[in-house]
Amino acid sequence: MVANVGGRIALAFGVAILLLIVNGAVSYQSVQTLIANNQLVNHTEGVLDRRQELRTMLVQVEWDARGYMLTGDAVYLDSYRSSRDQIPLKIRALKELTADNLSHQQKFPELERAVAFRIELLEEYIRRRDAGGINAIVQPGQNLE
Repeated sequence: MVANVGGRIALAFGVAILLLIVNGAVSYQSVQTLIANNQLVNHTEGVLDRRQELRTMLVQVEWDARGYMLTGDAVYLDSYRSSRDQIPLKIRALKELTADNLSHQQKFPELERAVAFRIELLEEYIRRRDAGGINAIVQPGQNLE
């Protein structure tokens, strides 16, 4: 009877150790999944941050160009040029962060065309402002787009 009790105790310890090993393996897998998910969240936040930086830069370019066109103040023009020159860098950074996402990569040519079109339009208005003042930009009945 003592041997039978000892065998049961050994079996119980064996099962307990096996359960601890299984629990450790499951916990390890859960932690690895948590780490991977955290890295994905951090990556997504980085992409969103870079996208917001690009949007902010585009708005800044518009504001500075319009400020120059309205006032003729070179401070706006300097800020416009500085911001404008940063846009390709911001787009490149966003491209690099989304290199693993084909659907995002496919949208960049359209984004680059739209940005280039808008910049060229602003450049044209700045050239007009330089050549003939504010009246050269806006004429009655003229469509600005």
